[in-house]
Amino acid sequence: MRLRRITLFLGIVMMIAVLAACHKKEKDKPVEETVTTSPTITVTPEITKEVTPTPTEAPSPSVTKEGGKEPESEVKEDEKEENEEGKKEELTEEEATDRIRKALVDESYYYELLDDHLNVDDRIYYIFQVSDEGKVISPNIIVDKTSGKVMCYGSDGTTASIKKHPLYKKSGSSQNSKVSKNKKEITKEAALQKLEKISHKTLGLSKALTEYTIIYDDWLSTIKGKECYGISAYEKGDLKDTAAGFYYVATDGNRIYLYDVIKDKTTDITP
Repeated sequence: MRLRRITLFLGIVMMIAVLAACHKKEKDKPVEETVTTSPTITVTPEITKEVTPTPTEAPSPSVTKEGGKEPESEVKEDEKEENEEGKKEELTEEEATDRIRKALVDESYYYELLDDHLNVDDRIYYIFQVSDEGKVISPNIIVDKTSGKVMCYGSDGTTASIKKHPLYKKSGSSQNSKVSKNKKEITKEAALQKLEKISHKTLGLSKALTEYTIIYDDWLSTIKGKECYGISAYEKGDLKDTAAGFYYVATDGNRIYLYDVIKDKTTDITP
């Protein structure tokens, strides 16, 4: 009897021990937690398009003629074109001088420009004074800068045909004029002799012209409307390449000029 009790007691103790061990094992087992992810809601903003209204062009007013007349802008444009068509290139001084030479049929005269902007009846002219062998012959002569017309111009401001000028020669005497001109021409040596008669001070030299080396140009130069021989004076000796003076003598012997290199100016030194 006592043995049964002991056996029963041991059995109960063992059961308690087993239950305790099972309970401990169950307690130590980690608990797995399930995390449920909340869905993310993305809000897309609504885009609204702005409609830009297309501008409408106002119709251009049509140009119409009023009272049968063209618009003022067109009239001015037409006048401008007419003025440009009527505008001609002005003559140069040399061209104007040539017009006088042809009118007088003689190139031996000396023409001096007095004014290049003479206004006569709203026309612009060159005005020249004409000399023959050093003597001034009146009246003066004017040349239209645009048309090239040659006329006489009196001291009282009146104009007349070039045929009224004392130096005017008829076209039939043209050949005689050329012959007369050839008879008047002098040689280069004669031109030098005329220079030698002028004082060395007037020539701008420190001594007589005969003390210098003389060199002639191989061509004729036109000085103030006259054909001239070019004559240069050079120092002798060690300064042989130094120019002392430059001169021009008209082929008819009526005019002698001194050329100033520094001032680029030609001066009439005719005695």
